[in-house]
Amino acid sequence: MLRRKRQIIGIDLGAARAKAIVLDYGRTDDDICIREAAVHPLRDPDEPMGDVLRNLLRSLRTRCRDCAVTAWPTGAMLRIFDAKAEPALMKAVRAERAKPSDLFDEDLEDYIAECGPAANLNGKSQDSMFVACGIPRRQLNTVRDALRKLRYRLRLFQLTPVAVLNAFTASQTDEARTRQFLVVDFGTARMTILAGHGGSVRVMRRVEFPFGEVPEPPIPADTSGGAEMESDANEALDLIFSGLADQLAEEIRPVLDSFQMHDHTEEKGTENASSAQESTGALQRIFVCGALSKHAPMMRRIGATLKTECVPWNPFGHIAADRIALKEFTLHRELQFLPAAAGAAFQYAA
Repeated sequence: MLRRKRQIIGIDLGAARAKAIVLDYGRTDDDICIREAAVHPLRDPDEPMGDVLRNLLRSLRTRCRDCAVTAWPTGAMLRIFDAKAEPALMKAVRAERAKPSDLFDEDLEDYIAECGPAANLNGKSQDSMFVACGIPRRQLNTVRDALRKLRYRLRLFQLTPVAVLNAFTASQTDEARTRQFLVVDFGTARMTILAGHGGSVRVMRRVEFPFGEVPEPPIPADTSGGAEMESDANEALDLIFSGLADQLAEEIRPVLDSFQMHDHTEEKGTENASSAQESTGALQRIFVCGALSKHAPMMRRIGATLKTECVPWNPFGHIAADRIALKEFTLHRELQFLPAAAGAAFQYAA
C-alpha cells in the first residue's frame, strides 16, 4: 500500500502582499514537492486578517488545513547574539527560565518570546550564535483566530527573517554552506538582510523602506530599434529609480564592508593562497530574492553602487514542482518571490 504524502501550507503575511504555497513532503528531502502558490495583493491596509486569509487560501486547490505562518507583526522584535558573550543569559535560556525582558533588555508585557541556535548552514552544532524572537501575543492570536474561523490550524509561526534564513539554508549544497554569504530578501516595502560565514549566520536585519512602497517600473519602451535603443531605455529607467536604489544600497553597504574586512583578516592569516582567493570571491555577489528582485532598474543600480553583482536566488531550486501547477499557475515565475512562505513550510516539514 502506498503511503500518501503529507501537506503543509506555508503563508507569508507581507506588508504589500500575502503569499501562500502548498508543499508535499515525506520522510526524506527527495519526497518534497511544491504543489502550487497563491498571491493576494493588500490594497487596503485596514483589511481584516480574516478577509486577507480567506482571499488567499480560497485559490489554493488543496484539502490541507495545516498552516505554517511567517510575518513581521507590529511590535515584533528580533535579536541575534553570541552565547559566549552572555553566559548568564544562556544559563537562563537552557534552563527555560528566560523571560522576554531578559532576552531584549526591556520590559515586554504580553509577549511570547523564543530563543534558539541560529541556523548552522554547515550542520555543526557547536556554534555559539543564538536568535531571540519576540512576538506580541495579541498579533499571534489574531492570526490563529482568523485561521480557526476558516477551519484551518496554525501549526507554526515564525518571524520573517528566520523563515527566509530557513529557506536559504535548505536550498544550499553542502559545499555552498561553508562559504560566506550575503542574502537580501527585497519586499516592496521592506527588506531582510542575512549574512554569515563559516556556515553560521552573523547578521540578521529587517529594514523598513524610508520612502514607502517601491512602484513597479514603467512598461519598457519599444526596443525594436535595436540594442542602442534598448540601452537608452535602460539608462532612463536607472535614472528614474537611482535615488531609491541608492538608499537601499546604503543599508546593505555596512554589512558588505564588514565582510570585506573579515576577508582581509583571514587572507593575511592563511597560508593557502587559493583558499583566501576563494573566500574573497564569495563576496563578489549578493543573493537576492523577493518581489523587488525582479525590478531590473533597482537591481542594476544597487549592484553598480556596491560594485557587487546581484544574483537571483530561487528558494525552491532544489526540489521538484508539480507539472499541473507549473502549467496552470505559472508557478515557475512566482517561486523566486516566495522565500518566507517557503522557509516556514520547510521548517514545519523538517
